[in-house]
Amino acid sequence: MLLKRSKIVVAAGVSLLLAVSLGFADFLIDDFNDGDNTNEIGTYWYFYNDKDPGGSSVVENDPFEDAGVNEDGVAIMEYTLGDSVDKEDYMLYPFVGMGFNFIGEGDEPYDLTGATAISFDIWADKKTNVKFLLETEDLAKSDDKLHSIIEVGTTKKNVSILLEVDKTLTNALKQEGWGTPKIKTYDPTSNLKVAFQLRGHPDENPTFGKGTSGTLYVDNFTIVGPVKIKKYAELETVALGTYKSDEGLLSDFSEEEPTINRLAGEWFIYNDVDNDGTSKFTKGFEEGNEEKFLVDETGGADGTPGVSMAFELGPKLVNANEDSILPYVGVGCNILKGGRKGYNAEGDGATGLYVEYKSNIYVQVELEDSINRGSGKVHHVMLPPTEDKWVGVKIPFDSLKLPQWVNTIEDGLATNCIKKIQFKLSDGAIKEGTFAFDNLYFMGAKFTASIKRSQRSLNNSIKVNQTGNMLNVMFNNVKNSDGANVSLINTLGKVVAAKSINKETMSCTLPITNNASGLYLLRISTVNGAVETTPIQIFR
Repeated sequence: MLLKRSKIVVAAGVSLLLAVSLGFADFLIDDFNDGDNTNEIGTYWYFYNDKDPGGSSVVENDPFEDAGVNEDGVAIMEYTLGDSVDKEDYMLYPFVGMGFNFIGEGDEPYDLTGATAISFDIWADKKTNVKFLLETEDLAKSDDKLHSIIEVGTTKKNVSILLEVDKTLTNALKQEGWGTPKIKTYDPTSNLKVAFQLRGHPDENPTFGKGTSGTLYVDNFTIVGPVKIKKYAELETVALGTYKSDEGLLSDFSEEEPTINRLAGEWFIYNDVDNDGTSKFTKGFEEGNEEKFLVDETGGADGTPGVSMAFELGPKLVNANEDSILPYVGVGCNILKGGRKGYNAEGDGATGLYVEYKSNIYVQVELEDSINRGSGKVHHVMLPPTEDKWVGVKIPFDSLKLPQWVNTIEDGLATNCIKKIQFKLSDGAIKEGTFAFDNLYFMGAKFTASIKRSQRSLNNSIKVNQTGNMLNVMFNNVKNSDGANVSLINTLGKVVAAKSINKETMSCTLPITNNASGLYLLRISTVNGAVETTPIQIFR
């Protein structure tokens, strides 16, 4: 079987699943609304035929990305069957099929413990029988797979295949009986592949011979039952308030300038208008100015200031390269101000992100670094819907993944030059949604205060701003100013700049020309021995 990869999709598809992390339920593997052959567990649908055994059947719309999903969001297989081939010891009847691989953590067999059935919609352009195949680890080397024969007509119908071996039930799994080993029970922990196969077998389709052509349709492939399956790159949530620190807080939206984060970058909102989309926010921006980001004074966790947004998603999009794009809106921030290379999270001791949120839709968290990997190749994780409940989530940097379609060797996220964080809301089925978030941290980072685009108060008496290669320190009320000195100290404890306070201007200017970006300590010492030390972030 030849695995086929979809075209590059600029916006990775995000489907609203039936399950949430708060209580496992049915899991929608694929509804094909994203228009490509990726599914929600991170593998790909593919076509196959009887070419390798010596047959001549073909799938006309192969490879999958060319025409594998129609404009209505349905998987299609257009086929022509070849002739039967006498292989001396057996008769090779013509066949074609479509399926995907189950792949678990570490490429182990996929665990469907808790599932009771596999459900899907199926129909065809003519009456036929379709063989549903499920390959398990114990039958990987046998052609006598677990299967169920489905009678398919020209009208769409929903079919549920029971995940149990029972020859007496038409919708349960069984073997034909001629192969080895013989399976008496189904092992839910050993799933490898699933497929739909159409054969010109005289017992299954007696009128289907050489040259028979047709089209098979499949939609809404679902695992039924309380099975614990995660979406590709999905993380588990934690209780609200799980992570708290005096350091590393990027935004809690309670500051004087809440739309500017503590590393000087600015928050923004965006949508799919550049791809001729119509998606939009309906709450969370200034009335009459959809580009003006607003903070809700009581919209954060526990009624604190935070971001609270509502949105409407438009129809599915097609870009200039004819790639399918799901509608989307999003909110994000450039971590640093201006065009700097990026925030050195690695050097600052950060291990990942922590954020608190609530949403009725899956949230794709994207981190961009300064490395140009090409369009759409953005490291991300998925946060599950929470409906009306606030939760937290820890996002270690090593949990971030590239989109499923990226099949080349890529560098991991460059944590020494992170440029942007985005929360992307996208779906092919949902039309309206809500999203709120608050308390975004770089976990383990050392910064506590920062230089904004305007001056920032470090306490009641000291203000700091950075102008080019100079650090300006201003004092409102410092006793014994005749003997006060200001020192800038790096993380190794070395004084890299020092000046005395000018008592007339109540200020001093420290040169920072030879100092790298990063965390420093600003120390104020007076003649009577009083010392005050405040962490600050310097950008170059």
